[in-house]
Amino acid sequence: MDKADRKKSSDRSKPETSFNKDLKQSYESSLESVEEHGDRETSLEICSAASMPRHIRELSILHHIIVERIWQGDFKSNVLMGHGTYSWSDGSTYEGEVHNGIRHGIGTYKCAKTNTVYTGQWCLGKRQGKGIVHYNQASTSWYEGDWINNSREGWGVRHYPSGNVYEGQWSNNVQHGEGKMKWIQLNQQYSGQWVNGIQDGNGTYTWFRKRIPCSLYPCMNEYSGEFVQRMRHGRGKFSYASGAVYSGEWRHDKKHRWGKYTFEDGRQYEGEFFKDCMVDFPAFTPGMSTPGTPYPDDGDSPKRLPQSSSSSSHLGPDIALNIQTLLNRLPETHRDQELRQVEFAVLRHIGLLREIYSFYSSLGHEQTPDKTFPLTHLQFLRFLKDCKVHQHGMTLTQIDRLVKEEPDGVCSPITTILPRECISYIIITAYHIYGKDIESSNNLLAACFSKLMRQNIMPNAKNVKGSLFSHPVHSAVACHYTEKCWNIYQALCKAKSAQTLTVRWFILMLKDLSIYDNELTASKVLEIVSVEDLAIYDGTHSNLDLEMTFLEFFEALLGCAEVKGKKIQTAEKQSDTEHQDKTEVVPTHETAPLSRCERTEQRLYPAPASKEAAESTISEVDLEGRIQKTQQFLSQTFIPAYEHSVKEERLKLKENK
Repeated sequence: MDKADRKKSSDRSKPETSFNKDLKQSYESSLESVEEHGDRETSLEICSAASMPRHIRELSILHHIIVERIWQGDFKSNVLMGHGTYSWSDGSTYEGEVHNGIRHGIGTYKCAKTNTVYTGQWCLGKRQGKGIVHYNQASTSWYEGDWINNSREGWGVRHYPSGNVYEGQWSNNVQHGEGKMKWIQLNQQYSGQWVNGIQDGNGTYTWFRKRIPCSLYPCMNEYSGEFVQRMRHGRGKFSYASGAVYSGEWRHDKKHRWGKYTFEDGRQYEGEFFKDCMVDFPAFTPGMSTPGTPYPDDGDSPKRLPQSSSSSSHLGPDIALNIQTLLNRLPETHRDQELRQVEFAVLRHIGLLREIYSFYSSLGHEQTPDKTFPLTHLQFLRFLKDCKVHQHGMTLTQIDRLVKEEPDGVCSPITTILPRECISYIIITAYHIYGKDIESSNNLLAACFSKLMRQNIMPNAKNVKGSLFSHPVHSAVACHYTEKCWNIYQALCKAKSAQTLTVRWFILMLKDLSIYDNELTASKVLEIVSVEDLAIYDGTHSNLDLEMTFLEFFEALLGCAEVKGKKIQTAEKQSDTEHQDKTEVVPTHETAPLSRCERTEQRLYPAPASKEAAESTISEVDLEGRIQKTQQFLSQTFIPAYEHSVKEERLKLKENK
């Protein structure tokens, strides 16, 4: 054999350098350990390469390549390239893309020792890009998100075995940046800034509490403000579950320096704090019963300033009445007696009042197990109107101004009303409606409240009328337009230099927007707005200068949608209706004739006796069609027409300039 042939044979007898080098690099990359807090991906143990002679080290590596790992997949130019599967002797596997023998691209790695499974992007043997890793077989511990160089880096979601969840930014395997953490068993949540795995910066921490029996206060404590190393430190606001609020400065989780504390009954203290205590009242620590800001396991609601036994409420701290404006109208010597007697009157009906609060606060919401919702101003107005308090010589707008003590302002429909505020407003309403009718000067407030309960609330409450809250599904759809219609309502009032709209302005507004047609006429609109108030129109006489609250404005729009939407009914539905009219059985017994208001109300807003009956009845009449009418009228007719008129008005102003 000549020299050239011997050289060629020698070259064939040894592994190719590039192939051996690529396998060595891929294997060393696959054995790299990634350690994280609470998570570890272990790999096969090999002897330290630095402690071996070079020729032994190469033999050891080659032995592990051949014996410890098997590749089944694509080759290119005698190099592992493309898609395939690595299998290790301990049961670990990798299936996916490789480049030059190294995991690169999309693939899944399963570690037999730790049951860790990673599926996602790889770059030169390391997790990089998007991927998800499960840390146990039950898949209760996992991370899904961004990776850089085998570390959680960027945005991702971490689900811990306990059920706790973090979603947000990561850096070097720890929470860093903006993120939200939920502690499921502790019923706590933090949303805000993180630094190296610790709450630091601006954020909101919420302690969800189990509701105290017979209490419907928002069941949570919440702090929103600055944090330093997990502690409230800097400026911040703490809202207590009982309704008390502190806004001011904090230091090491305690109120410190200047701040403002609002008690459950509305009274306020503004001044200096030192280690959670008011400087002016060092023996009193608001919002707690032990040193330190209260946490859910403390179980104590915020205390009030020390009071004499004569001024303590019989209703408890969560229903402290705020009716000082009424008491100031009475002789000073009678005030304590009046307050005690009205508290006793409320106490006799407290169960029903709580039930009413829960019922109306849930209107427009999906059903939940505990039905804990704060009452909104819109829902409160619906309660007053259901109880017919506006039929005693006062409009709903006038009553609203009196109870809110805002003669020149209008509340947003989403403004929340706590139970104690709701009961206080009911007492104020009772006084202004029946105060002049009660001859006795003793226990006047209690007598007015009892009469309102007896004649208005008990017979009528929870019998929901109007078009907004008649069905939960329709209510949910209609409430999507509340904010937009509220903005239009405010803009119209501003254009008229008034706080509220009148019926006359509402009718003219529809004319200016070209809403009227053969179906929806001005007389039909007059019937709609007067359906629950004969003072506006009783069939003969009308008073178009009466004011409309936003509830009345919005429900009038929904009534217009019902009338104008009749055009979208199909011929089949019309024929079905005609058939039902012909086959309807005429009752044999005589019934009392209905008034014009009652007939219009039954035609526009059929009101079954119960909530369940309402849902079933409306579904039979075709709930889907009613929702379609509302959506078409508001989104395709009324709102676009108003926006178009605003644009035209702006163009006219530019031309005049």
